[in-house]
Amino acid sequence: RGSIRFNSAAIMSLCQHNWAGNVRELANLVERMAIMYPYGVAGVKDLPAKFRYVEEANEVEGEEASSQHLAA
Repeated sequence: RGSIRFNSAAIMSLCQHNWAGNVRELANLVERMAIMYPYGVAGVKDLPAKFRYVEEANEVEGEEASSQHLAA
C-alpha cells in the first residue's frame, strides 16, 4: 500500500461530507485513494463525485499538499 496526501481543497471537501459517524467509509476512501494515487497528492477532482463539495476553481495549481499525510 502507498500513502497519499490531500491538498487543502480536498480536505475541505471531505470535511463537508456527512460521514454519519461511519469511520469505515472514510477508511475505505483513504485506502482506495492510496491505491489509485500512491505517493501522490489528491485534489478535489481526484475524489469520487459524491465527495466533491468544493468547486474545482477553489483549487490552486501547484498548491502544497496539506500536512495531513495519510497512510492506508
